[in-house]
Amino acid sequence: MYNLFDTSVLTIYQGNSLELDIYLTDTDTGEPVLLEDDAYVLFTVENKNHQTVIQKKLTSSDYDMELDPPAIVCTISVDDTIGLPTGEYLYDCLYVSGDTATTFVSSSMVVARAIGKYTDMNSIGGGVNG
Repeated sequence: MYNLFDTSVLTIYQGNSLELDIYLTDTDTGEPVLLEDDAYVLFTVENKNHQTVIQKKLTSSDYDMELDPPAIVCTISVDDTIGLPTGEYLYDCLYVSGDTATTFVSSSMVVARAIGKYTDMNSIGGGVNG
């Protein structure tokens, strides 16, 4: 699990999933901010050709309120990454509320080649030595 403020470059392996904790804070007070009903965060990943390859609209229902402070959890699924070519991508998070839109995180994401895959476990009997 990543906290987008702990690291700027994300690394994920093809065919893997990843949960990102996204924290919203008031820039003046540093206090946590919760999304209002009409607000959302748009998490977008694009390739070097500026094509969107992953996009998630995150709302107040995506909060994990058990975290302190509460975080919006963005899940990148196996289906999101299985077909992505290896290489570097760009991602950002856009906060949208009414007519206001503000990018608050923007950096790179690396998709690395996975050598072992979950599906391999069925073909080798659960272990390398059988």
